[in-house]
Parts: sequence; C-alpha cells; structure tokens
Amino acid sequence: MLSTPRLLIPAVFALGCGTGTEPDQVGLAQEFTLAPGHMVRILGEGSSVTFDQVASDSRCPRTSSCVWEGDAVVVLTLTHPGRERASVELHTSRRFAQSAAYGDVQVALVTLAPEPREGGPIPQAEYRATLQVTR
Repeated sequence: MLSTPRLLIPAVFALGCGTGTEPDQVGLAQEFTLAPGHMVRILGEGSSVTFDQVASDSRCPRTSSCVWEGDAVVVLTLTHPGRERASVELHTSRRFAQSAAYGDVQVALVTLAPEPREGGPIPQAEYRATLQVTR
C-alpha cells in the first residue's frame, strides 16, 4: 500500500486555500499600477478601482512625427459601499479629463504604458495604468 508523505498533505491544502484572488490594497495618495481586469482596494476608504480596458489609443509613437500628441482612453470602474458603481474614462492627453471625482476621492491617471510603437496596436494584456487616489 502506498502512503502519502505527511508533509505533502498540509502543503497541498495550503495551496488550495490561498488568498491569491483577493485584490491588493493601497493607501490614499499612493501611486499604483494595474493591468486590465485587475482591481485594488483603497485602505481605510472601502473603495475599489478596477482597470477595465483601454478603449482607444491614438498616441503618437516617439519614432514618428505627428500633428498632435494623440490620446489614449483608460476605462475604470469605481465602487464604494452604499454608492452607485461608476464607470469613468481617463485620458492621457491634457486636452481631456485625466482625473475624475468619485464621492469624496479623486482618481487620477498618472501614466499609461507601454508607449505606442510602429507596426500595430498594443494588445490589451500589455497595458499598465499607473493611478493615484487622493481626497
């Protein structure tokens, strides 16, 4: 009869019960970076920010000469207990909204990576939005 080593059972059990699906937490005024589909909770606020997608990206690649800088639109979902969920669009261009108010906090887009490149669009999975939540 084969037996399982005693140390293996607790290790397997611990892997199955991990909290890897819970979102990270950040404090107010702390910059944080999210990939599309990921969420972060704001410590002490009960609010959460989810990076849904980049809806459009017309930013000019550094290797090109463009008439204007272009713009990328980052779509976020904001939630807070007792408040209606909000979908907001933040822009990379200073010509448009780079931040949005939600209750008593302000969510700002700091940067969007990677920079545009020649030869085609950036796949959604490659985007990273650096954001900041302040009062």
